[in-house]
Amino acid sequence: MTDIAAVRHPDLATWRPTRHLPVLSGRTLAWIAIVTLATFSLFPALDIAASKLFFVERPCKQAQALLLVCGDFPARAHLAHLRQVLQALPFIAAISLGLCIAVKLMIGGRLESPLARKASTAVWTYAIGVGLVVNVVLKGYSGRPRPINTDLFGGDFPFVAAGEITSYCTANCSFVSGEMASATWLLCVVPLLPAAWRKTGFGLATGFAALTGVLRIAFGAHYLSDVLLAAIVTLAVHHLVTATAVKLHSGRPHLAADTLSTISGQTRRWLRQAKEWPRRKASWT
Repeated sequence: MTDIAAVRHPDLATWRPTRHLPVLSGRTLAWIAIVTLATFSLFPALDIAASKLFFVERPCKQAQALLLVCGDFPARAHLAHLRQVLQALPFIAAISLGLCIAVKLMIGGRLESPLARKASTAVWTYAIGVGLVVNVVLKGYSGRPRPINTDLFGGDFPFVAAGEITSYCTANCSFVSGEMASATWLLCVVPLLPAAWRKTGFGLATGFAALTGVLRIAFGAHYLSDVLLAAIVTLAVHHLVTATAVKLHSGRPHLAADTLSTISGQTRRWLRQAKEWPRRKASWT
């Protein structure tokens, strides 16, 4: 029987999305997340001990006499510029990747080549994992104060264990680390590299993520659990996005082909309308 999808889009017949970190299955990632959250929930002293490594306690001034602890995280002042660079690089990479896909669609291309699909999978992971799950849902509704805002480190709020939902923080909270999620996302870009460069790229991306995580703890911005769980969430979302693409292709390949064509066409129309908008606005005035 003729595969209609393969006739329309020949590379769909042989394409299989490259899973990153194939040794970590979805079930494995789920168990790692559960064990990590349970560990830090049952033993919150682990979070406190990790943050204390970077906290320098100082004598309280007269105006701070009521505080139990006074001091700061010196890394906040000394490594601020390095943090800004680490924060910006994954965001720039994600925006650049999204723009490349947009330009490809705008000039009439399609998201049908293996490289284009890997790129779109990475972009979807950033949008869903880093953007929605981490920065909107978890950081917006967890309510966990950052270490520097807790009374253990000179702040006003009590310490909150990982996974506990409170109302102490109303936005951009400690649980989980958005910058760590963004840094971990760079691992999802490694499959876009030539095969000979992927091992090096994996090592560099891992080192980048580890350095980002250490700095977030050193700045008093996040606990160790925030950093670890942010990385796990990002990898889990990447696995789900990739698994969904695989299931869509293997179960209903014609639907995958039609969906890609529809998305490509609709995106081109949106981009064309956005390009013409300034001219239409000028004609109205």
